[in-house]
Amino acid sequence: MIRPYASSLQSLEICVVRLGGSTKTDWALFREFRQLSSIKLAKLWFGVDQDFYAALNCLNLTHLCFDQCQFPTDFAKKMAGVTSFVSLRSLWFQSYADDIYEMFVAMPQLTSLRMQSLDFIESLLFLTALRVLEFSRGVQALSNLSNTFSHVSTLESLAIKGNSPCKFSSSCISHLTNLKSLSLEAFSLDRHIFHALAQLSGLTKLCLYDCRIRSFYALSGINTLTSLKRLHLDGLECPVDAATVLQEGKLFRLRYLSFTSNTADQFTGWSNLFRRLPSLRRCSVHDSVHGFTVDGFDGLIWL
Repeated sequence: MIRPYASSLQSLEICVVRLGGSTKTDWALFREFRQLSSIKLAKLWFGVDQDFYAALNCLNLTHLCFDQCQFPTDFAKKMAGVTSFVSLRSLWFQSYADDIYEMFVAMPQLTSLRMQSLDFIESLLFLTALRVLEFSRGVQALSNLSNTFSHVSTLESLAIKGNSPCKFSSSCISHLTNLKSLSLEAFSLDRHIFHALAQLSGLTKLCLYDCRIRSFYALSGINTLTSLKRLHLDGLECPVDAATVLQEGKLFRLRYLSFTSNTADQFTGWSNLFRRLPSLRRCSVHDSVHGFTVDGFDGLIWL
């Protein structure tokens, strides 16, 4: 049905209803889709079909996504042989495959990488043009992050999902001088984390989801991040409520704020927050006990 549009089609998504279902796709038809730049493949089983790799070689893709797909054991090795991947700029890999990092060598111009799991951190050394990186911690420890990040200092956006109580060392981010956005989930953060982030003058967005900070001293360091415009402290485990620290009013550029409180229904510091943080336009306080969120919009409060 889509063949008449082959010459002009730029984006294509192929998905089966049942995970791992047979697609019976004639991959050779891809040769006719000369303008195709973006492909998403979801819930497919690729088997040993050689036509798929040959079809990719006929395209000049800039974005490729695999979502919940299943692959043969030699998938990564065959993908590494796709020479047309020199045009690829974005890869989303929300699936699992053995030794997936082996195909990175064929993608030297990749600027955006989103991975379901990244077991071999050193594989990022091939991707020196990266701007956006998102992954979940694999079975390998994160002890080599510092050395790896020193080779991908071009990163502007970084998101890592850990596995509590996995520790995240602040020393590993000192090389990321171009970082604008950082998201960490389910990590135990050391007491120097905010002082390290303060050295990143371009950082405007910080998200800490379900993270642990052990002391008031450590959390108070957040006031050194004066370039922040968006801050999310949802599910933060800390001895002191985030609002207590934020009301010092040091984050004068902050426009969007969200944090978790055990007593969101009794929170009375709205006017003080908006007064101390002059650029603040929206503040959301999530009640961790009752599961609801209270929103404040530049002085207006909504339940």
